[in-house]
Amino acid sequence: MAWRWGRIAHWASTLALVAVAAWLFVDLGFTKVRTALADEQTSLFEEMRRKAEDAEGTDVEALEYVLNYYPSGTKQVAGSHLDEVVERARRGAVREILALFRSRTGRDHGDDPRRWIEELKRERGPGDRGASPGGG
Repeated sequence: MAWRWGRIAHWASTLALVAVAAWLFVDLGFTKVRTALADEQTSLFEEMRRKAEDAEGTDVEALEYVLNYYPSGTKQVAGSHLDEVVERARRGAVREILALFRSRTGRDHGDDPRRWIEELKRERGPGDRGASPGGG
């Protein structure tokens, strides 16, 4: 009888180890996908920052793109470590673009990127996609 309980315990342990290994395998796969998505997102923010830097005047579209590109909780699990990394990169890109806009326009519309977008679009006028006033 004891050998029977020993076999049951052996198979139960084996099954538990296989289940844990399978869970770790799946979790690693999801982590790799989320990491690749985070890399893509942060690379795009850097690309838009460079685009704004290389543009004549103020490239409002680059700022809008960074601000609206897959908000928190869409490509990443909201509040996760990778989501925090992505959002920190987004805030950094927005901060750098706004500093660039301040230096090019001589204006300061505060730290809210949406206000900058509204003001710069208003200065451009409807349908104008060129460089805004104050541009270099």
